[in-house]
Amino acid sequence: MGFRWIYIVLAILVTLGGIGGSVWWLYSNITKLPGELKRVVIPGKSTFTLDERGEYTIFYEYKSFIDGKVYATGENLGEFEIKILNPGGGEVEVKSATVSSEYNVGAYSGYGVYTFDAPTTGEYTITGSIGDGSGASGASASSAQPQKAVLAIGNNLMGKIFGIVFGMIGLVFGSLIAGGILMAIAIVGMIRQRAQQI
Repeated sequence: MGFRWIYIVLAILVTLGGIGGSVWWLYSNITKLPGELKRVVIPGKSTFTLDERGEYTIFYEYKSFIDGKVYATGENLGEFEIKILNPGGGEVEVKSATVSSEYNVGAYSGYGVYTFDAPTTGEYTITGSIGDGSGASGASASSAQPQKAVLAIGNNLMGKIFGIVFGMIGLVFGSLIAGGILMAIAIVGMIRQRAQQI
């Protein structure tokens, strides 16, 4: 096998390796995202720690797994309300989510219902209730409300997903360009060799 055929084999291997690597990149990073969310069970009172300031989204996670227990509570939670206190004890304003965001990864499925701004890092306290008739606004009403449900809290989830997808696209294009260069070197070498033989 001449060195030019080695370039062709390398071009194929680089291209296939890049595509395979991009699939692995997408799968491994997407499946990690649910683990980055903070989870609490309502009704009840829980604490969670935020390591970054900024806007956070509260997701109703109708398929979830927390503390060794599987939750499957249906896509419509019904009426529920929450209250969040910052590390200093002050109440945090909770607003309805204006941007649609939804995920379905492995054992976790949810969609955004509320947002809030975290003015500082530290330990936050959340209190939640379900279907108590107190005029809460949130997910759409349901005739059969679960006794317990999971809320997941995270920031910039959609931005992270877009970053992973663009990273995968970059790997694919990078491997195609590298494979194309190797293939071009092989073809040019073959053309020159044939020209010398004429």
